[in-house]
Amino acid sequence: MKFENSFDIFSKIRAGGIIPRIDCIMEIEVKLYAPLHQEKNSRVSVSLDEPATIDTLLLYLEIDQNQVESIYVNGKEGTFSQSLLSGDRVTLLPLIGGG
Repeated sequence: MKFENSFDIFSKIRAGGIIPRIDCIMEIEVKLYAPLHQEKNSRVSVSLDEPATIDTLLLYLEIDQNQVESIYVNGKEGTFSQSLLSGDRVTLLPLIGGG
């Protein structure tokens, strides 16, 4: 949709042709495995402001990058700088040491 000027945009809004976006919040489903979460494994739904990345999600969850070994977004390998979209499913696997 192309507008000639701002008056055209406001006319469309008043006529109900455009719904202005009031909030920019996205819902992300997160699956955490111990020790990233106290329980054995946990699923949580998180609301983040757009734009958001895996780093933003980790800050919100108070999880340090050094604690995360693998990231999966919608079943595919992800990165810390990867952008997230509303409805994404994120799985965070912890760093596991052994001997």
